[in-house]
Amino acid sequence: MFKIKKIAFIVFMLFCITCVSGQESFSDRFMPVPLNSGFQMEGFHVWCGSITKGEDGRYYMFASRWPEGGGYDWVLDSEVVLASADKPTGPYKYESVVLPKRGTKYWDGMMTHNPTIHKYKDTYLLYYTGTTYPERKYPLAWANKRIGLATAKSVKGPWKLLDAPILEPRPGKWDNQITSNAAPCIMPDGKVILVYKSTKTGFWTNGHWDFNLRLGVALADSFEGPYKQVSDEPILTFSGTKDSNAEDACIWHDKDGFHMICKVFEAGHTLVGQNNAGICAVSKDGVNWQLAEHPKAYSRTIVWEDGRKETMKLLERPQLLIEDGVITHINFAAITPEGKLRNIVVPLRADNK
Repeated sequence: MFKIKKIAFIVFMLFCITCVSGQESFSDRFMPVPLNSGFQMEGFHVWCGSITKGEDGRYYMFASRWPEGGGYDWVLDSEVVLASADKPTGPYKYESVVLPKRGTKYWDGMMTHNPTIHKYKDTYLLYYTGTTYPERKYPLAWANKRIGLATAKSVKGPWKLLDAPILEPRPGKWDNQITSNAAPCIMPDGKVILVYKSTKTGFWTNGHWDFNLRLGVALADSFEGPYKQVSDEPILTFSGTKDSNAEDACIWHDKDGFHMICKVFEAGHTLVGQNNAGICAVSKDGVNWQLAEHPKAYSRTIVWEDGRKETMKLLERPQLLIEDGVITHINFAAITPEGKLRNIVVPLRADNK
């Protein structure tokens, strides 16, 4: 009996030492997911959820949706909507359309997508991707994607939209084609570090999409801008892999510096043991990034509250809920094994640092 207790004590101490010394990955913080977690809608694909607490103490998710069925596509038909719940995990109930179609004369008039909600002082900041197109053709709509910003004093609006995107592509550079998938970090002094996705190509080339999706950084002295790109090259490449495609970043700042979670494609198999999974990166200044010592942010496999493990076809668009400086939940857009597109909110245990 003494030997058993001694072994148990040693195991416990090794666990404590591991946690204190930071020898765990972000994915180790994932807790079982409530069965009714997240947001889904009958008759719609639901994607891209981002959560904040409203003035009334309830939780609000900004998400993308577009109709199910033939003839519809996210890049042509997505719109940002608002849903609410009494607790962070949900279930979330649809409330209203926040950024609807408003016509081809607007740069974002035909599609809104990728919402990420933040707050600075008394202002809610809704970053998103928008596009317009002269005719319903995927390549035209995709190539016109730009990052926009809507602001409001209440989580329910009304929302003030800008007349132009906050970030444009740079002709001839690595971010020649689009700006999308905004990942802002608003600092205490109001300055903004914005990670974004772009590509040099992105068109149908030699019978396939030649995306080369990469991440870059832009800076602004306030959320009002102007936003200026500062990365002459993409900020993350992965040595030892043939593929450096990445997207869906989210970033935050703490006493140790800047942290990022993003989705990687085929490189995920090498870096974290599964393709289309998530990795962690770190930075001292928010501009120069490197892979974290323990890079696994998430896999596509989640554990439900009833003990079932389920591997999603896709699990992406990670978005964090941070309350009083503490990361409490992470939201994902998921394609379930049955093919349903929905949002899933995963509770996280406290960081052991």
